[in-house]
Amino acid sequence: MSKENMKEVKSVVFLGDSGFPVGLAHIQRMTLMGRALIEAGCEVRVVCRYGVWRKNVKTDYGKEGIHEGIHYKYTVDSPFRQEGFISRQYQRLKGLINEFFYLIKLKKEGSIDAAVLSTMNFTDALRYKLYSVFLGFPIALSLLEMASALDRRSSISMRIQNWLMEKWLLKRFEGAMPISNKLCEFYADIAPNKGNMKVPVICDYDTFAEVKRNPQEPYFLYCASISFMDVVEFVLDSYQNMKNKDKFKLYLLIGVREQWQFEELQEKLNKRFPKGNVRLFSNVPYQELMQLFTDAQALLIPLRHTVEDTARFPHKIGEYLATGNPVITTNVGEISAYFEDEVTALISQKYDVEEFAQKMDYVPDNLEQARKVGIQGKELGERNFHFKVYGQKMKQFLQDLK
Repeated sequence: MSKENMKEVKSVVFLGDSGFPVGLAHIQRMTLMGRALIEAGCEVRVVCRYGVWRKNVKTDYGKEGIHEGIHYKYTVDSPFRQEGFISRQYQRLKGLINEFFYLIKLKKEGSIDAAVLSTMNFTDALRYKLYSVFLGFPIALSLLEMASALDRRSSISMRIQNWLMEKWLLKRFEGAMPISNKLCEFYADIAPNKGNMKVPVICDYDTFAEVKRNPQEPYFLYCASISFMDVVEFVLDSYQNMKNKDKFKLYLLIGVREQWQFEELQEKLNKRFPKGNVRLFSNVPYQELMQLFTDAQALLIPLRHTVEDTARFPHKIGEYLATGNPVITTNVGEISAYFEDEVTALISQKYDVEEFAQKMDYVPDNLEQARKVGIQGKELGERNFHFKVYGQKMKQFLQDLK
């Protein structure tokens, strides 16, 4: 389509995910992408077709509202997860039907020029593709992981879904916004003639600039989900191998679904570290999380030499850099694309306990240089990962899909 005949993208809808605006990495990324598009002059909506919030979530948000300029709507009765199997299935069906008619309404109002889709579920993705054909709007897939490389998607049914998604359906979307070079190459191989725009980790550096340092003690910090227990063990082993471990504590921020998971891990830590030099936190509010990140001496994010870690680009890296504290990581995936060892990050070449422990020891051994690495890392992040950098670029990309 010629630029003269190209209609400007003014209204963008995010589809395929639920939980907005409550949640961590994937919800924060969606929020920042939405805010970036708003900065570029777009109206942004998020449509959620079923409720996933747990009953203990404390929030003032309802099933419909505005969060940081982004309109959102749940097409079910409540954004909270329903009790009982029958009730949940009824709400899912109701949400699906209501979502379709809501999208029709948006299209009639001229409020959906393009959509960004976040899902690895083949059935859901196919349904949204059919919606887009019927209603006449392009879809760009937000590509954050390589589904076929994930251990949690290794069952026979999941493998079939992965094959259908990656070998047949992905190429039928108008474009994709992968988070990493690996995923850009992956999508280019599948759909060489479709739009392909890398959107790396993004963060609001202005918000982190408002957090004042108030450290009570020197510590390293590692933040992850309980599903990454093998990496948690790697971090604990690396900490134990430090020669300076008595100088710094280790804070673990581990996201858990059930209280028993937290208690079980705490018991293991008490036995392994009886001096109490490893502290465990879980499911802390985001403001407290930002403070803990900011007060740390260094922030840990070891990546494994796997297809999964090569393809992904953890959201936490952007937040870690925003604090101005040094990031300690491994030379996997996107790390080599952006960072230089002892300049913008502390990088272990191998996923190796002893080598990673040496990088951790670098901080107490070279405090001033480590602080300089942190500052230079923040400057790199502001240039490459501040969400405002991508607003106009994403808008133009979505416009070019039409």
